[in-house]
Amino acid sequence: MDKTKKINWHLFFLFIFSLSYLIPLILFKDFTLFISDALDSEIVYNHVIGKILGGDEKSVQVFLNGEISPEFLRRLYQPYSYLYSILGTKGAYWTIDFLVKIISYISFFVLAKKINKNLFIAS
Repeated sequence: MDKTKKINWHLFFLFIFSLSYLIPLILFKDFTLFISDALDSEIVYNHVIGKILGGDEKSVQVFLNGEISPEFLRRLYQPYSYLYSILGTKGAYWTIDFLVKIISYISFFVLAKKINKNLFIAS
């Protein structure tokens, strides 16, 4: 097959993947969050960690009632926790969700391409 006629299937499937983010952005003019079990506690704790890293000590004391030292929170010093202080809760959750999905797709694409040379199947 000629290189100019070769279809980039992975770009086509990445475009389809991006529609789950673009359609709500076009329709609602805002990001939408996907309901998952992570919204029960993980996002709340990450929000508090973002407040800690942003320097807002009062809200941390109200949330934790002064019982737990902020240093005992899980993932306090992990790099993506800083996104919650920089981008806010919704922006950080959306960014992390996007990064996890795109890295998962790319890594599985590379693995599938090594197993099967057919780009459509790998995509």
